[in-house]
Amino acid sequence: MKVRPSVTRIFTRNQKLGLYLQVYNLGIDPATNRPSAEVHYDILKDGKTIVSKDQATAQMPNASQQFTLAETLPLNSLQPGTYAVAIRITDNVRKQTVTPTASFSVH
Repeated sequence: MKVRPSVTRIFTRNQKLGLYLQVYNLGIDPATNRPSAEVHYDILKDGKTIVSKDQATAQMPNASQQFTLAETLPLNSLQPGTYAVAIRITDNVRKQTVTPTASFSVH
């Protein structure tokens, strides 16, 4: 996979937004010897969710205490403007949640 970061965080509607995030130190469920976590992606405009997507570690074949999220979200349904993306990772074993966010613009 080749990743080219956008320094300006400005995209056009015909592009896809690539989300890449490394997750570390997940708890391991003793019953399955795998992490039990949920990942939730939101694209927000003025604080309101426009696009939402869920993913569980059970759907990730190589998930362990650490893994890399690599997801693309199409931007063609978004109108020009400024948006935020929030990725909520919930560790069901350790009962912890982190939510990194970043802003971007669509032209």
